Amino acid sequence: MSETKSDHIDLSKNEFHFSHHHKACAATKSDSAALATYPSNKTLKDKLAQDRGVSPEDLLLYAGGATAIKLVLLSYCAASPENKRTVLLPELTWQYYEDLCDLYDLKVETYDCQERDTEISLCSDDIKHKAVDNAGALIIIPSPNNPTGSAMTAAELVDVCNFVPSENTIFIDNCYLGFGSDDLPVGNLLKDFPNLIILNSFSKFYGLAGVRLAYLLAGGLARTRLMLQPQYLGYSSISERIAVACLNERPHYEEKANDLAKQRDQFQRILNGFKELKCYDSKANFLLLKIPGMSDAYVAHLKEKGVLVRRFESSKFPDCVRITVGTPQQMALVDKITREFLEVHGISELGPKSTFGTQESKDYEKAV
Repeated sequence: MSETKSDHIDLSKNEFHFSHHHKACAATKSDSAALATYPSNKTLKDKLAQDRGVSPEDLLLYAGGATAIKLVLLSYCAASPENKRTVLLPELTWQYYEDLCDLYDLKVETYDCQERDTEISLCSDDIKHKAVDNAGALIIIPSPNNPTGSAMTAAELVDVCNFVPSENTIFIDNCYLGFGSDDLPVGNLLKDFPNLIILNSFSKFYGLAGVRLAYLLAGGLARTRLMLQPQYLGYSSISERIAVACLNERPHYEEKANDLAKQRDQFQRILNGFKELKCYDSKANFLLLKIPGMSDAYVAHLKEKGVLVRRFESSKFPDCVRITVGTPQQMALVDKITREFLEVHGISELGPKSTFGTQESKDYEKAV
């Protein structure tokens, strides 16, 4: 369970709040040789290659997803003519992409997101249109997307890859894979679309944010075009052992992810049962909630009661709050606090009362 030093429940960073498999914890122990020698990372790369149906040569390990994104953009900047350094981004997405583009003086073109009822989806037709208009562009497709939570289906992504000209490089950020979005047939995709790069992380599904480990799956053309190279002298052998232990115990993490998805969908239904609230569909480990005119007060109320969530300052997400999905006990407490807040502000439930149950909330309050 992730909590801050001040004993707040931190649901602001999309961290893992469930228990790890005991073998993952045991793998943190190391011996003198592992500490003193440069690693080859062969064990991890072979395991990942087998699990994902790719060649080990297609795999590149990095210190977390943010580092991998930074290196891809930096490589694209170095490899592209100055007048053709264009990055296509969703109009609604993680601010980090645009911040890096500004840092590296890359031109940003945005493609549309469509809001229908409780879904904010990436517009595949506009991706294709903008790709044709921007030859040589790097096309970033975050799926699932942060902070909207939406994900393109495997069929939609394959359709985009089929359509996009080969002179463009497609970069699918798949870091939030595992919570309900389609798993991609990456082995076939890399063969069929050598201009494709896919990013995966151990931080979300496997809950290894503290280990800082991510990997790129890159087609041959993309690797050559961007001159992508493996990390010099390898990646941490201790992190490698922990990651391999988690991969070997995948059923444990699938069970946790399935439980999280059920809680996420239940809490979304509860929030959408209140007048004036809108909670968007999500295939990630968080929910995006729009609470018009009261988001600052809501975040402050949660903090006062011991829960931290993410409030967005950007005008792209007015009145929006992102809530990481935690344990059943944590979510029951958030549900209870949210109901208290809404009652004070005169916002009523539209249908029959639906909660996580008072027992989980009482148990958690006793525990803390």
